[in-house]
Amino acid sequence: MKDKALDADGIKVEREALALKLSNNSLTKKLKYYQDELTQSERRYEALLGSSKELSRRQVLKMKSRKTAAATAGAVLSDWHVGEVVDPTTVNDLNTFNIKIAEQRINRIFQRIVFFIETYRDVAAINELVLALLGDFITGYIHEELLESSDLSPTEAVIFLREHICSGIEFLLKEAGVKRITVPTAFGNHGRTTPRKKISTGYKNSYEWMLYKLLERDFRSNPRVEFQVSNSIHCWTEVQGYKIRSHHGDSILYQGGVGGLTIPVNKAIAQWNKSQRAYLDLFGHYHQFLPHWSNWICNSSLIGYNAWALFIKAEFQPPSQTFFVIDREHGLVECKPIFC
Repeated sequence: MKDKALDADGIKVEREALALKLSNNSLTKKLKYYQDELTQSERRYEALLGSSKELSRRQVLKMKSRKTAAATAGAVLSDWHVGEVVDPTTVNDLNTFNIKIAEQRINRIFQRIVFFIETYRDVAAINELVLALLGDFITGYIHEELLESSDLSPTEAVIFLREHICSGIEFLLKEAGVKRITVPTAFGNHGRTTPRKKISTGYKNSYEWMLYKLLERDFRSNPRVEFQVSNSIHCWTEVQGYKIRSHHGDSILYQGGVGGLTIPVNKAIAQWNKSQRAYLDLFGHYHQFLPHWSNWICNSSLIGYNAWALFIKAEFQPPSQTFFVIDREHGLVECKPIFC
């Protein structure tokens, strides 16, 4: 019996020793694991310290100034339709227009041209402005109903426009900080003196062509202002080495097809470019702001949405004109509406 008790005690001791050995092995493995983890953590910490020291020695990038880069600002003005009245009840209260509102919108346009020029001067030096006057500044009497609905006759509208455009240019000379203003012009279809459009003698029968000639005379003694009054439907201007073709836009002959304005404009420009290539075409007439960055800009209108636009199912757009910038190195770099 005594031997059996000793054997039982021995077995118990052996089991405890084995359990202790296994426990020690487990603890040894855990210890090795944590030692390895600690070693890896220390290496990562040292690596981070080294990289942070290296970064602290590097210089932070600084913004490179382009204020010495040459650029020219531009504004497209067209389709003011001064003299026409838009009764809000005829366009579901989407717009209203009369002489007083026209005057307010004209003032805002010239003020915002200055604002946009100053804003872009953070990018480039702007010393020149192209102020494109592209027609339909008056509504005229080309439709019979305009005889009874207009606020001003064509001759009264010319007097009004001469005063306000003169005032606007003088404001730009004073406030825009530019050394020179170039004014390419184009006469529109609404400014004609005849019931039907004339082609070769269109300029001779246009209130707007006469207006441009009067404005040219008003500024002839100012070397900072150059008017380009063309007898053709196209007026050519070189801006930072790029050729700009300005026109009213009615000669594109878009008839409201489902493909939109883009296709007929591209077709017309492709044909014109066969004889004389332009980098950029500027035009209005269609009362919508539509920039086609590769080669043309369509200007919107000052009058905004009217009964005729509603009748022909034209796209609604708020009244605006266009501001753009031509950079000597990159060409057209900015184009946006001037809401008025």
